[in-house]
Amino acid sequence: MGAADNLHFKCHCGAVAGELRDVGPKQGDRYTCYCNDCRDFLRLMDREDALDSAGGCSVYQTRVGHLHIDKGLDSLACINLTGGQLLRWYCETCRTPLFNTMDNGRWPFLSMVTTSIDEEARDKVLGPPRGSVFAKFATGPDVVTPPVSAFTMIRRVIARLFADRFSGARKGFQLFDPASAAPIAEPRSPTDEEKQALGRI
Repeated sequence: MGAADNLHFKCHCGAVAGELRDVGPKQGDRYTCYCNDCRDFLRLMDREDALDSAGGCSVYQTRVGHLHIDKGLDSLACINLTGGQLLRWYCETCRTPLFNTMDNGRWPFLSMVTTSIDEEARDKVLGPPRGSVFAKFATGPDVVTPPVSAFTMIRRVIARLFADRFSGARKGFQLFDPASAAPIAEPRSPTDEEKQALGRI
């Protein structure tokens, strides 16, 4: 563990597949996130089985240049759960949750939802979670430790984001058009039925 390696990912139906290339503990941050939005995203995609016993979701935040989507760009969809700036990406066919990004490619943020990665390979390459974020929203007592403050997480995100923005790496971010920086899939909002199912009405 520690050396960079490649991690294959694919959605449940195989329509979307690719790699995280040259990643590891030093190339990004693996967390268990207990925020309501991450949990609701997995619930909406019918993937509550990917949550831990306290309602946490495994994510890996890294620079956008590590993401290589080999097939299925036209099978991707995204949803804006809250009306804010975060998009949550999934396979439109099988609803496998895949990525979290900002709503504009000029701000190149990438958080990979690790449900599409083999667990054994994920743990070998990425190592254990750095800790938990937003643990106050956990639904059970068995929270991953140590807690990591939102400030620490955001500070590390901003460092990567600015590096990718000013190096020009953002233009290779496949989830966004390189010229307009618009997402390649039209973001949608939750339907009233989905909001009701999530208790957001």
